[in-house]
Amino acid sequence: MMPHRALANLVRSYHRMDISCERVAQFTSMSFDVSFLEIFFTITQGGELHVVPERLKGQLQGLREVIHQNNIGTLFLPTSFFHFIGAQKLLGKLTTVRHIIVAGEQLQLAENVKTDLESIGATLHNHYGPTEAQVVTPRKVRCQIQGSIS
Repeated sequence: MMPHRALANLVRSYHRMDISCERVAQFTSMSFDVSFLEIFFTITQGGELHVVPERLKGQLQGLREVIHQNNIGTLFLPTSFFHFIGAQKLLGKLTTVRHIIVAGEQLQLAENVKTDLESIGATLHNHYGPTEAQVVTPRKVRCQIQGSIS
């Protein structure tokens, strides 16, 4: 359970981070804390929230089509899924995406992932922190500027 005040503070902090909420994909499960951000970050600023159908979440081509058809600019992803799509070389094909926010576990970037993010001009935001305390530690990663990220 997330108290209203904690959710309001969290959403307000995201609006100060210069992340577009214009067209956001609602990808994560409602049982994952990130879903609160996908939903409330978007609708409190008048953005469009596009729910990714459950049947497409594991189908990379289907997911890519949803992102392109809806001109999705912002994705919130669990870190493990971000690693998966990076390994499958999907990131470089998500040309409409400008912001990817990952959370849930430690983030490590392979060289091909850095290259793919740079090629589409996307900014990766590593927001790692426990929801229980409503603490998020944002780390904005600009692949073209950062030297080494483990």
